[in-house]
Amino acid sequence: MFRLKTSTITTLAQPTVDDGFVSWLDIEAEWSRDGEVDAIVGNARIALIYVGEANNYGQSIYDVLDTDSAQLEALYEVFFEGPWLKEAFANGGGADVLYFDNVATAPAFRNRGIEEALAQRVIEVWGQGCGIAVMPVGDEGEVAQWGRVGFTVARAPEAGSHGYCVADLSLSRPRVREVDGEDRFLPEPEAN
Repeated sequence: MFRLKTSTITTLAQPTVDDGFVSWLDIEAEWSRDGEVDAIVGNARIALIYVGEANNYGQSIYDVLDTDSAQLEALYEVFFEGPWLKEAFANGGGADVLYFDNVATAPAFRNRGIEEALAQRVIEVWGQGCGIAVMPVGDEGEVAQWGRVGFTVARAPEAGSHGYCVADLSLSRPRVREVDGEDRFLPEPEAN
């Protein structure tokens, strides 16, 4: 059985621009039999960006992103206008953003759809209240990979800089399912 193990640290105090409006989660994908972990098959690092809560506290979302990291600050010009998501990304499904810093699979488990399954399950579990999920991409192969599970290009990767794919979390997305006995995940057939 595949399962996810998560760890995070967040402030217990009232959030400020310095801490509390972004939560980073480290996620391990484990393969286990009979409750014993046989292998760590992959991992992900995500940020939950609490856009709505920052606005409720009167904090600038740009300052929140900039204070956290250059990596998150770079999201502002692509996805935000003023305190909220740009109209192209605002979908009424939520104001917050789920950002994938990375999704990786152990070499022995590559090409089994585990990265796509991991992203899918992360969105299902931690994407509640988020309007979009953002995935950085480095090339057209990654654009195609994430397109199979419902991400579209928000900014295409170019030589020397990555791009972003985005999933509108208010919409149904293609899914992957575990294939019994094969330790792999495949796209579900589309409904007619």
